Amino acid sequence: MAKLNKAENKNRNLLRPVGKGLGLLLVLGGVLFLVKEGFDRMASHFPIEQVVVEGDIEHYDRQVIKSLVETKLFGNFFSIDVERIQQSLLDLPWIREASVSRDWPDKVTVTLKEHKAAMLWNDVHLLNEKGVSFMVSTKVEKENLPKLYGEESSQDFLVKAYQEMNHSLSDKGLYVTQVQSDKRGSVSVKLSNGHVIALGREEHKTKLKKLLAMYERDNEFSKSSSLHIDLRYANGFAVRKLQPQELQQVSRIIGMEKG
Repeated sequence: MAKLNKAENKNRNLLRPVGKGLGLLLVLGGVLFLVKEGFDRMASHFPIEQVVVEGDIEHYDRQVIKSLVETKLFGNFFSIDVERIQQSLLDLPWIREASVSRDWPDKVTVTLKEHKAAMLWNDVHLLNEKGVSFMVSTKVEKENLPKLYGEESSQDFLVKAYQEMNHSLSDKGLYVTQVQSDKRGSVSVKLSNGHVIALGREEHKTKLKKLLAMYERDNEFSKSSSLHIDLRYANGFAVRKLQPQELQQVSRIIGMEKG
């Protein structure tokens, strides 16, 4: 009998932790259930009543943006998925940056920045002011955009070259309308006054200084237009007037350069 009692006590001791564990699981399950019930009930409280769209946007109606955001408002002030809303806005072709914030007690504020078409790459891709390519389905007025032509690997280089040259020439009332690099890396530039500048493969900044120096020294030269200026010479440059047939070709100036 004593041995039997010892065995029963041993079994009870073994089962006691199991019982405690099951009891703890039941308590936790009950707590989680009550928490879920609380959130479900709270979902009817603290609803989002306002969606405000901020930022300088030209290609989207603010009401359309507002309606898009409203379709993503699942839950209440505390439970809405801000990141999901933000990503849905970034998926819009013209949108460059998007931020979404909650404003107590019932408002969501959306702040947007659009791409600004600043350049045209190989007559196909739009580039923003930072040289980032983006595609849109809507018609864009491309005629007045500066045009960049070259191999895909040269895009970053040509964007930087365009920006630097445009900045240098702006003091003279000029701006760059085209920059092109051929497969050998030889760069040509077309300016707003019709000049076509052959810069070659290297020392572009130094060569451009020659052009600026000519503008400083020669008043007649600064008033001229539609010249072909070859700055690839080590100790000088060559200048000639573009012929009528050449003026028709300068929309793609690469065919005019020898090296």
